Amino acid sequence: MGEPDAKRVKTGEEPEYELIYWPGIPGRGEFVRLLFEESGVPYKDHAKIPDEGVAKVLALTDAKNVGDDTNPPVLAPPILKYGDLILNQTPNILIYLAPKLGLSPPATETAFYHLNQASLTILDGFSNEVHETHHPIATSMYYEDQKEEAKKRSKAFIEERAPKFLAYVQRLLDSKTSGDGPWIHGDSLTYVDLVLFQCIDGTSYAFPKTMAQLKNSGKYNGVFKLCEAVKERPNIKSYLASERRTKYGEGIWRHYPELEDTIELVLELHLHCFNKAVSPSFSSGPVLLPKPLETAPDDNHPSSIMDEKSELPSYAAASANGYTPLPTPGSTNTRRLGRVRRSRALKFFTLACLGLIVLSQWQLSWFVERAAPKLSASQLHADLAQCQKLQSTPQDPIGLGRERNARYVDGGKPTLIKNATIWVGEPVKGTSEEDARAGKGWEWISGDVYVKYGLIQRVEDAIAISSLSSDTLVIEARGRLLTSGIIDMHSHAGVGPLPGLEGDSDTNEMSDDITPWARSIDAIHPDDVQIQVIKSGGVTTSLILPGSGNNMGGEAFVIKHAVGKADGRSETSAADMLADPERNWRYMKMACGENAKRVHGGIDKSPFSRMGESYRFRRAFETARDLVTRQDDWCRKAQAIGAENMEEYLPQDLEWESLSAVLRGHVHINTHCYKIADLEAMVDHSNEFKFPIRAFHHAHQTYLVPEILKRTWGGRAPASAIFADNMFYKAEAYVGSEFAGKYLYDQNLTAVYVSDNPVLNAQHVLFEAAKGYHWGLPYHAALASVTTAPADLLGLGERLGKVKPGFDADLALWDSDPLSVGAAPVQVWIDGVAQFTDPVELTKDHTGPIQPDVSLANIPEEPVEFGSALFTGITKVLFDIPEHTDAIAAAAASGKPFSIAVRDGKVSCVGACAATSDSTKVVALKNGHFHKAFTAYGGLGLVEIASEVVTNNGASDAFTRAADGLQFGGKVLGVAGKYGVTRAISPPSAPIGPFGVSAAILTGAATGLEDGAVFASDAAVHYTLDYAVKYAGKSYSEVFGDLRRKLLAAAAASKDKVADAYSEAAYLQRVVAGELVLALSISSADGIATALRIKSEVEAATSATIRLAIIGGAESYLVAKELAAAKVGVILTPLQQLGSSWDARRALVGAPLNNGTVVDKLVEAGVLVAAGLNEEWRVRDMAFEAGTAWRNSQGKISPRQALDIVSTNVYKILGVEEPKEHSGAHFVVSEGDPLDIGARIKAVGTGRGKVSVF
Repeated sequence: MGEPDAKRVKTGEEPEYELIYWPGIPGRGEFVRLLFEESGVPYKDHAKIPDEGVAKVLALTDAKNVGDDTNPPVLAPPILKYGDLILNQTPNILIYLAPKLGLSPPATETAFYHLNQASLTILDGFSNEVHETHHPIATSMYYEDQKEEAKKRSKAFIEERAPKFLAYVQRLLDSKTSGDGPWIHGDSLTYVDLVLFQCIDGTSYAFPKTMAQLKNSGKYNGVFKLCEAVKERPNIKSYLASERRTKYGEGIWRHYPELEDTIELVLELHLHCFNKAVSPSFSSGPVLLPKPLETAPDDNHPSSIMDEKSELPSYAAASANGYTPLPTPGSTNTRRLGRVRRSRALKFFTLACLGLIVLSQWQLSWFVERAAPKLSASQLHADLAQCQKLQSTPQDPIGLGRERNARYVDGGKPTLIKNATIWVGEPVKGTSEEDARAGKGWEWISGDVYVKYGLIQRVEDAIAISSLSSDTLVIEARGRLLTSGIIDMHSHAGVGPLPGLEGDSDTNEMSDDITPWARSIDAIHPDDVQIQVIKSGGVTTSLILPGSGNNMGGEAFVIKHAVGKADGRSETSAADMLADPERNWRYMKMACGENAKRVHGGIDKSPFSRMGESYRFRRAFETARDLVTRQDDWCRKAQAIGAENMEEYLPQDLEWESLSAVLRGHVHINTHCYKIADLEAMVDHSNEFKFPIRAFHHAHQTYLVPEILKRTWGGRAPASAIFADNMFYKAEAYVGSEFAGKYLYDQNLTAVYVSDNPVLNAQHVLFEAAKGYHWGLPYHAALASVTTAPADLLGLGERLGKVKPGFDADLALWDSDPLSVGAAPVQVWIDGVAQFTDPVELTKDHTGPIQPDVSLANIPEEPVEFGSALFTGITKVLFDIPEHTDAIAAAAASGKPFSIAVRDGKVSCVGACAATSDSTKVVALKNGHFHKAFTAYGGLGLVEIASEVVTNNGASDAFTRAADGLQFGGKVLGVAGKYGVTRAISPPSAPIGPFGVSAAILTGAATGLEDGAVFASDAAVHYTLDYAVKYAGKSYSEVFGDLRRKLLAAAAASKDKVADAYSEAAYLQRVVAGELVLALSISSADGIATALRIKSEVEAATSATIRLAIIGGAESYLVAKELAAAKVGVILTPLQQLGSSWDARRALVGAPLNNGTVVDKLVEAGVLVAAGLNEEWRVRDMAFEAGTAWRNSQGKISPRQALDIVSTNVYKILGVEEPKEHSGAHFVVSEGDPLDIGARIKAVGTGRGKVSVF
């Protein structure tokens, strides 16, 4: 393809292009206009100038006009005038303009002639021949005078010519000369693509039913996809929407409904005797009214041709075809009529026939009158047009081939990102599918990325700045890693905005169990602060789903996280956030299993069980299917007899419209399903009602039943939209695996990682993918799980998820490998617009790509316990073992790997150690690390399945001791021990939160009677003074005041007068005596300030010394100095805070939005900090939490301090003494740095005389 010549950029000395054509007629002049509009070259269109267009045409085409010295006369428009040059004939003008406007190669290349060849063919088929369908005899005659011939010509065009020419164009698109994009020649648009678009657009107006049927046939998808691509060209799109575009009506493309009618008008005339009189051989069925002959019949006249529908000959041809003609006077063939005279019989017969003819004419008039439209003709035709939409199948919108992103806002500047390390999102060219799945061919490449008009235009090495426009913004990446924007395929951002106010909560429409009519877009709050927080994690696109409280929750919408002018948008609205403004695909949320029956079910209320749910699903689909059938019947009839002859409007029902669209294949279904029973039922529904399922969400058990997934209707197994390791929270989530992503991948199934924001903070959804990699999913598949895979599942795989030309310019530049612990964006672009004006950039110890570790795919077997073990290849010890302090220092100073021996579950040797017996388990490590085991603050030992009260200690308003309600041997405690959490401190709970006395336990103990199983039965005294108290009908002033009174009373009381040593009063006496820590669950800075004041007031009024700890602490950094001064520690629950409630709304979320996090600020102020579990599943992530705290602290926290946050600090904060026998007995051995994503636990010292070895 050649570049536009210099004439494309006009100067004041150059002549102006002039188009001369008939005003008001969208004929051949449109071809010329489209070239000018696409190229952006100014031109003068005389047809748009009042009183000038006709005069110009007539002057140049006048019979007396013989041209001039350089230009011969022209016959007809369109006419192009350029300075002294005058040209006509559409193809001639096109080949003259195309090279000049950059829309074809120069005439010196063979491709120029190939394009002309294609152009001439297309013009023949869809311009010239279309014109002949309504003027087949002469252009000078009126259409009405040649209507019958037009019908025949149209019939041939519909049945033969149109399919033939479409097939030819499809062959062009399938040929090797057509490139990767949608275009006819090469990888870029040419003028022939514009010619084809105009022809197809015009023909679709003239023959809407025909073209709809051809489009829906699926034989010419490339043709219609090309036309859609042309329509999306920014200049073309603007032109088509403008008044410059002349509406169809006259000219080449005219719509005459009768030209598509193939149904003859048949009357039920009971003229049996008339039929028999004409010919005894005629049957007594309906007959066609004959049209009077205007000329003598001959072999070519229509009247001599057999009617193709009735198979009856014309009257004039009856004798020739063996039928008896009407008898004439004197004929010898007249039947004998008894004694009636022949003349009288003839008169009688003639009168009878005349009477019957009159009757038939009356019946015809009656029929026509009855058939006359009694409904709105415009609405009927609109309904018929709707049929085309109903019967079409959406296609994934194109990426390459657009010059502008439909979301591009005028005025946006181009951007060049230089010297980036780029993850393209696909393997290098030539990589086989087998190799790609094995991880081969994937690589980070060095290069530059140029974005303009909201699209990635170029991805190349060393793009010269001098080759770009002067307004280009240049970003120096300095080798940092660049990926496409992250895509979260399950989010409730906007519909469930933070900080969680009830008035703004619109996640679920709970009025019914079946609400397919609900739409999340109607409830998206663009001002949800979480939208910006999510974006700060590199997330540019989210699927906003309704909640899962209903079996059918309603429609979902894909948004981008750019809101309002501050983010480069022209307005603040949900509509402006849509990732695909054209809404090519629709999306729906469904949910099966526990939620719907819990929310909507009950005695005499459905669904009470999963059986009821299945019925509700099937009944809903049956209702929608009935609507589809009625609509299809209406459409077929309307297409056959004409919309104007319909006696009712197209059946429509807003309640079932979206679900009927599901059955038509217009909607991507996303279904919340956990358990095998639910998965199987939903797959059965898909096969019964013939709809595909795009993805199962949560999908905890899909990895167990790949066969069920693979029999889903449609031939494409649903993806699994999963958490990496979030489970246990309800019965449905109790069975699951952190290795699910790897298991699914091994079955050739797709896993994508999601947030279910705000269930998980979607700011960190990328880290779900990182954990997926840690748990065995290949590196490239883990990155794909939040980029290319969700893009494909959303039907936007040609626009999102890759860093390639033609894709939306949604990009994230990272401070470290995106799958590393604590990775954060340096900058995020959406549609080419940088989203952060002054982003915080963190300094990391390693900024380049990590080397994918294929050994992570080796899933470890369950650990085996040994009394003694020898670990070789140790490179670092990250905690103090008093008995071995000197040995550890000496081993570290040697700079060489060393060994650690364990005997009876405790460290017995550090340095040059050897196995003490044949039973000693020897474990050879690469880069072995030795660190203290983790301690979890939370519900371990008291909570097994959070939402199933029978599995837990329960929640009581009474003041209780955790030690009295402990339950050992559960799955959750087993998982905790497996991943290095060997100890826990757990408080009992009231309905509003922790209340009572916590206990410290060994997670691996079999029962509470085991020696040391409960090593602190009275750890600390807990109260909840958080927002939950308000749901219990209390106020802050009440609960804080009540606590003050209790503390003062305890300080004043004598211990001897307390009858119950286990009562609340007794424990508060121990608090004011300084024996036990008072642990208060508070999120807000104001609540913490009140607690500090009460502490001071009680201490001032009494001799008490209160040791205080804060649990939760989302806003604690705001009073960090005061906490440090009061020596009050904070257990952040969780360590990475989010403003999910009103009391936590000022929490810091870290870079690039905030300069630091809550833990950073507390540590910097000298506050002792520990990490707590707000949910039990986080036991697997303690090392990751520590790693994030270290890597994102900007040096405020060391690796050892980070590990202390998840191990020993909690004892200091809650005042629990670690038993001496625990020293050297609670440890974790990992291969690799435990704070890195690639580390694997190889052994755990349980503190019970054993070491568990993997």
